[in-house]
Amino acid sequence: MDQTPLQYKNASKIFEGYKALGMVSMDKPFIVRYIEKLEDLRIVIPVGRYFHTYNSKLQLLETSHSTPDPINAIAADSKHVFTSAGNKIYGWRHGHRWLYHTFGGHDACIHSLINFGQHLISIDVNNVLRVIEISNGEITLEMPFGSSFTISCILHPSTYLNKVLLGSQQGSLQLWNVRTQKLIFTFKGWQSPVRAIEQAPAVDLVAIGLEDGLIIVHNIRYDETLLKFIQDWGPVIRISFRTDGPPHMATTSDKGHIAIWDLDKAALKCHKRDVHRGAIHGCQYINGEPLMLTSSTDNSLKMWCFDDTENNGRILHQRDGHSFPPNFIRFYGSEDNQVLSVAPDSTFRCFSVWSERLNRSLGTASFNRKFAKKVGVAHDPNVMPSIVEFATESIRECEWDNVIARHKNLGLVTTWTTKKARMGSHKLLHQRFSYKKEIEATAITLSSCGNFAIIGYNTGHIDKYNIQSGIFRLSYGDERAHDSPVRGLSCDEVTRFLLSGDDLGTVKFWSFKKGELVYTLKLESSIQKFYFHKESSLLAIALSDFTVRVIDIDTKRIIRNLPSHGDRINDLTMSYNSKWLIVASNECSIRTWDLALGKLIDWFKMPNPCNSLTMSPNGEYLALSLEKDLGIFIFTNLSVFFPLSLRPILSDFVPMINELPSVRKDDDEHVNSDDEGSLDDIQADTGKSNDSDTEMIDLEYKSPDQISSELITLSSLPTSRWKNLLNLDLIKLRNKPKEPIQKPKDAPFFLPTLDGLEPDFALDKGDKDQSDKSQVVKNLISISPFGQLLLSCSESGDCLPLIEKLKRMTPNEIDTEIRSLDVQRPSAGENDFEEHHLLQCFLDMMKSALQKHRDFELIHSYLAVFLKVHSNVILQTPELLQVCEKLISSEKSYTDLQDKFDESLFIINFIRGIV
Repeated sequence: MDQTPLQYKNASKIFEGYKALGMVSMDKPFIVRYIEKLEDLRIVIPVGRYFHTYNSKLQLLETSHSTPDPINAIAADSKHVFTSAGNKIYGWRHGHRWLYHTFGGHDACIHSLINFGQHLISIDVNNVLRVIEISNGEITLEMPFGSSFTISCILHPSTYLNKVLLGSQQGSLQLWNVRTQKLIFTFKGWQSPVRAIEQAPAVDLVAIGLEDGLIIVHNIRYDETLLKFIQDWGPVIRISFRTDGPPHMATTSDKGHIAIWDLDKAALKCHKRDVHRGAIHGCQYINGEPLMLTSSTDNSLKMWCFDDTENNGRILHQRDGHSFPPNFIRFYGSEDNQVLSVAPDSTFRCFSVWSERLNRSLGTASFNRKFAKKVGVAHDPNVMPSIVEFATESIRECEWDNVIARHKNLGLVTTWTTKKARMGSHKLLHQRFSYKKEIEATAITLSSCGNFAIIGYNTGHIDKYNIQSGIFRLSYGDERAHDSPVRGLSCDEVTRFLLSGDDLGTVKFWSFKKGELVYTLKLESSIQKFYFHKESSLLAIALSDFTVRVIDIDTKRIIRNLPSHGDRINDLTMSYNSKWLIVASNECSIRTWDLALGKLIDWFKMPNPCNSLTMSPNGEYLALSLEKDLGIFIFTNLSVFFPLSLRPILSDFVPMINELPSVRKDDDEHVNSDDEGSLDDIQADTGKSNDSDTEMIDLEYKSPDQISSELITLSSLPTSRWKNLLNLDLIKLRNKPKEPIQKPKDAPFFLPTLDGLEPDFALDKGDKDQSDKSQVVKNLISISPFGQLLLSCSESGDCLPLIEKLKRMTPNEIDTEIRSLDVQRPSAGENDFEEHHLLQCFLDMMKSALQKHRDFELIHSYLAVFLKVHSNVILQTPELLQVCEKLISSEKSYTDLQDKFDESLFIINFIRGIV
């Protein structure tokens, strides 16, 4: 049985998926779970092949592992979350990312899923209803429905035991008893497909939403209609009832509107238009609170608070992203934490790699920003066409606008400010184009100093503006800079040259200040994309024949010709050290070229074509935006964390599709988890199943002591405590004072002291006759406290107290104690072995420490000092030589490890030599 969660192999040798930014919701509704233990909510919302879990403040708590197919429906009970993907249902313990059970049985894709006590009810596109027992995964009921009743939605009415209410595309409804498999009653309906069914707070009452916008409040016990409402702006997608007091009902539409109905007055309470940019598939009042959650296909999740007197509601919390796939992204600033992006909905956003709380919206491009603020962005009639490209500089961020953007089929170029997170005050367009509608800005760039904006047009003109004032400064060339549309503009690091390229494949070097032509370079194909790496002065140009040319602007020569990429090149970027050129083509491929070798070193594919890609300033991240995905995908550069051995890719190499990363919880965001129970509880709840799809998690914790029994561990001491032990004599000699130290005169009231580890008073008792006795006493007390600890550890066989003592000592103290080990033991007599008993004890303790595989560098440092000091005594004592031989045999594990390291290094050096 496979006990690992769903995982996918990385297809790139350099880049590994890290996280996705700006993905919040899609076209599937969410569910709300209340955790009594934490007294908080858990909002579970499916996003593609994952589901995200939020708390009541819309803080992301957790992201699940991916499923093989997109999630179509979601349900939950008190302990589990169930998701349907394809024709299978996946069970997740406590809403966490760990998969514990897979339910099969359906032959087609599942579109509806609800929990029903200890059972799950699922409906697939073949109009087959199945009831599955959660404990063992058995199918207890299978009910195929004919074409005359196509199930569109399902509801378990409150207090109706073993009964479900089914809505159909034909407009009729049926009440079934799933235990007896009997049809209890058929409701004729209202001649329109049923889109939503919701239980009212009162028993026997349900609200039914129809395709034609009709909302029915119906008593299913007596088959009576109590209330009717009509929603003018389209079909009813979701219905929810408020339960904290006011008798209100909310309905949503596919136009992004919400209607709130007063059930007592049977009238419309208020309507909230354009609260979302797309269809609202999720809407639910929080039980017992004046809060409502909504989610939409516009990639947003909002929490509304109805605490005002009129109960019209305001946004309390919000999570959102682009409602259309981003078409242009760039890292901003000198750090690796901000990504600027634009989308076809004319929105400009800034995403933070570090934390979702730092995400900002710069707004929507508008011809009249002040009027848009008055009427609201959603009602603004002056929205500009989508932004297709922008250029940024952070050096003047705090002083004036630092971003310029060009729009689709528009000659006007707008300015933006990241400091104030809004649209700027200038719209740049030369007077010569005031009355020409066919003018389009085709290339833009900002000077490195942040003072000037340069714009190229489809007419071949290139104009320079002061971005602070928006005043025109000069035009490049006599009349026009190029004879064809300008496709690329770049400015060097010190603003000496302006580089421009056109449709005819001409690259021109201009004097930035005077606007004079300096040099012209002709290419064989028309230019499609420009990317200039300012630090290395390298210009990468994508041509219409799908090839890439790299130009050194200092020498004005082509230094690399990269072959065809098979399809149109969408974007390209360079690594921070200009070592790699990364190219995204329309065939879904991402290629990485080594510019020094001119070879392809990495090649992988994405599920969809890459619209734009960018490398972070420090080279830690690669960001991608794909054609059909709302998020921005961040990949980590593995070469930043450890060295990579990269070889050129062979001609027969077949690239693989790389797995996209998912949204991740912020690392610094501390939140409580709703963990309950253990793996034993899961087995007790779910029972023992022989289903091959069942997956259980086996988590085993290993302490540091258990790890050290299998692996070699190092100490956490600084290197200054052990690295200089062998060179301590040299350090003392270097630090020795030039002049001898003068002994100060003793004060009359000071007693002379003796030097040593434990200072003592030098008392002259004047008894010279007892010199022999004093010599005996000196021999008896010559063993220091360290030597006494060594004897004690040797007798007990435990080396840990001795090692801990050495860790607390300074290098000078360690050197002194090791040198003082060769002393005469009081009971030695004439046996030489007894005279060196402490030496033997020290070697035994070091051998014991080596066998424990702990503090590898410390033990070898102590042994090195010991052998250096006492090597003469060891060579003259056969017993000590035998102990040293045993010590060498105990280091076999270290020598084997060293042999493996040497073998690996030899292979790497051999491969490098071939390359």
